[in-house]
Amino acid sequence: MSAIACVRNPAKPEDTLVFFCTTDQNVGFSIVPDKVDGGLRDGEDDDEVDVPLRGLPVNTGETKVGTLVAQPGAFCSLVFDNLIRVYGVRSTGDISLLSPGVSDLPKGPSTAKRALAGCGDGEGQAWLYYLGDDNDPPKLTQYTLSDFADKAFSTSTAHPDPQTSLSAYYKASDGSRACVFQDNGSTKLRYIEVLANASEPSGDVDGTGYAAAKTPIATAVIKDTVFLYYVDQDNVLQRVVRKGRAGWTDTNKAQGNTWNLYPLTAVPSLDGNSITIRQVGRKNAGIIPWTDNVTGIAI
Repeated sequence: MSAIACVRNPAKPEDTLVFFCTTDQNVGFSIVPDKVDGGLRDGEDDDEVDVPLRGLPVNTGETKVGTLVAQPGAFCSLVFDNLIRVYGVRSTGDISLLSPGVSDLPKGPSTAKRALAGCGDGEGQAWLYYLGDDNDPPKLTQYTLSDFADKAFSTSTAHPDPQTSLSAYYKASDGSRACVFQDNGSTKLRYIEVLANASEPSGDVDGTGYAAAKTPIATAVIKDTVFLYYVDQDNVLQRVVRKGRAGWTDTNKAQGNTWNLYPLTAVPSLDGNSITIRQVGRKNAGIIPWTDNVTGIAI
């Protein structure tokens, strides 16, 4: 499964930067427009494909070692200290900065679980989330990029499946952040938040009990609303929504039944009326985008 991450270019907001694991397990890169004419995913051979500028995305589940990034693996991208940064899991298990340039992180966070997520305020605060290796099931761990502090969440509030993927988001409307994961012992999704007052509420993501095992997870924020995407057991992309501090509602079949279990990304459009979800396809070496119309949903 090809690691993939997207971030909007602050210097040219109409462009989205796409980073992915290439066939030689390096970091590939492409620039794509704000919106795409995403059609039905009834057959991937006919879908529109983002054309990479550098490298071809790997599209097999084969595990390889000895090159820059892990395969399978995970990337996350964010803006921190006015710079677009991409982080990923190396073939060694170390979590490192991959772009711009490759460098280890202070205090050497690492994971054997290949799950990684990140979020930030776009300025001087940003966080990475990964699965620590000292426990089974592993502990969800937060790494603060500004001071390199590690914090493992209690298993009483965050009890992730060892094979879970992760997704994290930051809400500028209230200064909160959260990480979403698949619960250990079931397929439902759960989340843990860190609020502006430092409290850490957690709970189930309602309506996700039919999620596929090892489902990819992607989140996007528009105003005070969180949009969460995952793949269910019928290979259908599903969407749930959380408005403000309310519960998760608006469970909706977002699209098709040709989605796979490779990582997903989700980026809102500039006008806030749509979200583009991207995933590496199974039948080709391209990145397939699909646009979800969310007009009028966000508050």
